[in-house]
Amino acid sequence: VPETLVSALPPLPANDGQVLADVLAFDGTTAVTANTTVRFRSQSPYYGRPLGASLQGSRFVVTGQPSTGTVVPRVPFSLVASHSGISPLTQQATATGDLASGSPVQSQLVFGGTGLVQGLVRRADGSPVQGGSVRLVAGSSYAYAYPGADGAFGFPVVPAGAWTLTATHPLGGVTVTQPITVSANALTVQHLVYAATGSLRVEVRTHANAVTNASLVLSAGSFTRYGNAYASSGGTFTFLEVPPGSYTLTVTQSASNAVVSRPVAIEVGVTRQEPISFPPVGSVRVTAQVGVAPLASAGVYIQADSRGPDFQYVGTTSPAGQLVVPQVPGPALLVRVTHP
Repeated sequence: VPETLVSALPPLPANDGQVLADVLAFDGTTAVTANTTVRFRSQSPYYGRPLGASLQGSRFVVTGQPSTGTVVPRVPFSLVASHSGISPLTQQATATGDLASGSPVQSQLVFGGTGLVQGLVRRADGSPVQGGSVRLVAGSSYAYAYPGADGAFGFPVVPAGAWTLTATHPLGGVTVTQPITVSANALTVQHLVYAATGSLRVEVRTHANAVTNASLVLSAGSFTRYGNAYASSGGTFTFLEVPPGSYTLTVTQSASNAVVSRPVAIEVGVTRQEPISFPPVGSVRVTAQVGVAPLASAGVYIQADSRGPDFQYVGTTSPAGQLVVPQVPGPALLVRVTHP
């Protein structure tokens, strides 16, 4: 203890330092920014609280701004990058640096010991498929990537081991799966190619051959696609890129709820033309009486074959015992009236 009871301390360092951090895959080139955070910690005994770095472009930045309370002392520091792109795993990379010799300091955090997975999603003719998803999975660990306009996808930080890639078509109902083996500090390239497909063009008309609005469902097993035909666009809809095979096409007219269902077969490289004509549609006038007296508030139900086997409630009779039901599909139907 000094006789004067006063110890001399060096002045505090400037606290306006700046660190520019590049977070990279094992190759030292591929930027890793998505699902990634970077934490800065100063080795100063006075300012050891960690700070989060902000992502600016493809680089993480920590900047001291004493006026706002953000302190980055110009002394040695450490960085930790955490990548959570594969749930529920978290991969980490570390780096150290020293702001004592000047600012800003550029640092690199490299996820060594992991692999990089890249590939393209393509059709059978080699053209890229944009959209949809690519799922990477091993046990309970999984991640998703979304192909861009060129069909490219990537997973930048993947632990070594056996994994499975599955691409799901953006139109739904079509997948392609490929097992892969990822090695530490290595690039794994695996392209995913959908099998050749066909198409189905549906043209919807009323019984009077007028265009109409309708909803469409194409199904087979676990495969289901939906579509809509609009009178304003000619009453047509095309199911694109459908795997070859046998399907059920179900078409429901919007105005009458009439349903037409039929089997269709899809062939590779062929656009099948499927015209749909709905049954005639008209109005039904129901008159309910008890003897010769009108029966008011009676429940009215109609069963039309083109709507299925069940009776559907359509309303109640007026005080005069009448109800007019519009847009009822034929040709045959049954009417049921229930006493109130």
